[in-house]
Amino acid sequence: MDETRATGWIGKGRSILEGLMARCVLTRLVVVLVGSLVFDTGCSSRSPNGTSLERNPEESGIGGSVGVPSDEGTRITLEHDFGVVLPESVSQCRFLVRNSQSAAWTLKKVHVDCSCTIPAVSKTVFEPGQEEAIDLAYKAGGDTVDDKRRVLVTFKEAGAPVVELVVNAQVRRPLTVAPRELSLRDVIPGEAVTRHLIVRNFGSQDWKSIGLEADVGWLKGEATLIPPRDGRTGGPGPRQEWRADVRAQLIGFRPGVHHGVLRLAGEGSDQARAQVSVSVALVPPVAANPGTLFFGELSPGEKSQRKVRLAFAAGIPHPREPTVQVSPLLGRVLALRWLRPDENHWDLLAELTLSQDTDEVDGAVEVTFADERLPRLRLPVIARRR
Repeated sequence: MDETRATGWIGKGRSILEGLMARCVLTRLVVVLVGSLVFDTGCSSRSPNGTSLERNPEESGIGGSVGVPSDEGTRITLEHDFGVVLPESVSQCRFLVRNSQSAAWTLKKVHVDCSCTIPAVSKTVFEPGQEEAIDLAYKAGGDTVDDKRRVLVTFKEAGAPVVELVVNAQVRRPLTVAPRELSLRDVIPGEAVTRHLIVRNFGSQDWKSIGLEADVGWLKGEATLIPPRDGRTGGPGPRQEWRADVRAQLIGFRPGVHHGVLRLAGEGSDQARAQVSVSVALVPPVAANPGTLFFGELSPGEKSQRKVRLAFAAGIPHPREPTVQVSPLLGRVLALRWLRPDENHWDLLAELTLSQDTDEVDGAVEVTFADERLPRLRLPVIARRR
């Protein structure tokens, strides 16, 4: 029963592997672009305690064989790094396992931790002293991620080892950008705010420039190439790194949250594209809380006090005392004075005394500032005779 299941699994694995290869005609091109090999020409091997295992590269054109220890319950880990691969691409490597024991190993089961890894074992029985191949196809997902996948191969014999196959991959789009979202808070209307993005080129050729295009007029961007830190190009990681300066300036917009999208494109590549979402939370440069001096119902001669706090946005220091204007009629019943609790606030303290000949008060206090960036504030004043 087990042998039939193992044989059927091998056939299924090879069928799936062939199907993946058929659907990915450009696999070799992808691998050439990112500098990874289709077959593993040097799968690394480690024993559980980290010591190197016996290898004999001259016995195989694929890249060497690995001797497996004969200790019962031994686990051998073979690892291969695909390096940088494109999303949705398929990469392959071959692991070679040699039976160094005197008894044959009969395939029992192959465990995979993800459907993105498809193994195919050459035979169901590993004869003593013989070397068998295990091909592994890995299909990358669509997201940028450092991926690690494992496959466990077990045998029926009690003294046979468990073989763990590990593949690593850096899944990267040709153009990657970080961060993918920019959230700008506490921005006052008209203020220019700049943030920075890091753009990495994982494509097949260098870019002379990066195009940046926004869907709103208040959003601009410009990219500058970052020189290699060690003065050399190539090797692992991106081919290039760019710094993109993103500038947002909303003039004539009301306070609230405003959204835009910045699109980036590497020169000469249809695939090297990305976009960044930008949100800007506009706040008024100065806000009054509460926005009304409401004294309610009063008896003639009764005094009532209220306070309005003016809060200034960050970057708008206002050391000078604001100016207030009231009508002559309102000035007869309303006394005003300023108090500054800290550098970002002014408190307007108001005391109203309802006169004998006044049934109601319905006016306003106008507050102005020396700083031209600050708008005029109008604070209604309301009171009724009880």
